[in-house]
Amino acid sequence: MIHRMNVVLKPAVWLVLTAGILLVAWYVISPKAVVAEPLSAVPAEEPLALEAALPEPTSVSAPDVVVYVTGAVARPGLYALASTDRVGAAVAAAGGMTHDAAYDTVNMAEHLVDAQHIHIPFESEPVSAPVGSSDASAPASLVAINTASVADLTQLPGIGTSIAERIIAYRTAHGPFRSLADLDAVSGIGSALLERIAPFLRF
Repeated sequence: MIHRMNVVLKPAVWLVLTAGILLVAWYVISPKAVVAEPLSAVPAEEPLALEAALPEPTSVSAPDVVVYVTGAVARPGLYALASTDRVGAAVAAAGGMTHDAAYDTVNMAEHLVDAQHIHIPFESEPVSAPVGSSDASAPASLVAINTASVADLTQLPGIGTSIAERIIAYRTAHGPFRSLADLDAVSGIGSALLERIAPFLRF
């Protein structure tokens, strides 16, 4: 009886041992679970500095000429323009002529000069010559450039108080003007203005 039980148990024991060995072997060689580590925070790019994002400031240069526009325009007043502009640009800056302006009396192609007074006459105003023409504000007699006062100089076409004062200051500092070339050295006087006033000067 006992011998028979041993014969029956041996296969069972071997079966249990084999199962245990297989279980241990599976545990040893099976891949371990990998615990994912949290990703480290990726450093965000630093925001672009405000100074770097903004464009470089640009310097604003002073206007070449300042003119005074009056009369039959929409917005009379002072206007800053380039020295290469014409009377037409000054009139446009002043809002254009009004409906009752004397259109035919205005020389829109005349060159601008600093401190120039541009008056656009109304139709009801008497005018003897086109506004902006070389002889529109010509003096009655030649102006002695080396002795003329501010009042005398402002009688010249295109010469305002500001330029007249510069002429006298330059004359005081450098001596009498001997020619138009000397007068050209005064700030605010260019070739176009020299051409206009030359017929009315005496050296």
